Amino acid sequence: MHYSRFRTVVALIWIGLITFSTALTPDWKRLFGKERNSTSVDICIFSKTMEPHIGFVTSLISQFLPLTSIVVINCILGVKIRRILQEYQQKMIFSQEQQRRNNIIIKKVEFNLFIMSNLFAFLNVPILVLNSFDLIRFAHLIGAPPVEIPITVIRFFLFFASMYPFAEALICLILNQDFKELLLEKWQIIKKKTNLLVSEQSISN
Repeated sequence: MHYSRFRTVVALIWIGLITFSTALTPDWKRLFGKERNSTSVDICIFSKTMEPHIGFVTSLISQFLPLTSIVVINCILGVKIRRILQEYQQKMIFSQEQQRRNNIIIKKVEFNLFIMSNLFAFLNVPILVLNSFDLIRFAHLIGAPPVEIPITVIRFFLFFASMYPFAEALICLILNQDFKELLLEKWQIIKKKTNLLVSEQSISN
C-alpha cells in the first residue's frame, strides 16, 4: 500500500473511533435521558439494586481511588518528563548545529508529553467529581447527613465527562505527527488545485 494511502487509512480509522466513542458514550444518556437526568449514577450498571455499604466501598476502590491516582500520576509524569529532558540536554555536549537540532526535537517531545499528561489528567477530573457525587449519595444511604447537589452542577460535569472519549481520541489524533503531515499534504494539494482553477478562469476570461 502506498504510504500516503496508508496514512489516509490510519486517519480515517482515528476519525471513525472518535465518532464511535462519542456516539456510544453512556454519559450522553444520563445527560439527556428522561429517567436519569436529575442524578449521577444511582445504581450499579450490572444490577438494578445495590446494597449501600457494598456500593460505597466498590465505588471508592474501583473508581474514586484509581481516578485520583491517574490524575496525580499524569500531573507528576508531565513535570518529571520535562525535568528529565532538560537534564539530558544539559549533560550532553554536541556541536552547535547538532545542539540546535536536538533542542527542536526535545522541545517537540517535551511539549507533546507534557500537554498529553496534563490534558489526560484534566479529562479525568469531571469523572472524578461525578464519582464523588455517587459516594455522597451512598454515604447518605449508610447514615451520613444528606447533601443536596444542584442539578445544574451535575449536568455541568456530566457534559464534560461525556466528552472524554472524543477529547481523548482528538488529543492523540492532533499530536500524531503522521496525521499532521497528512493534513498539511492534503491542504497543499487543495491549495494548488484552487490556485490552478483560479488561474484557468482568469486566462479564459
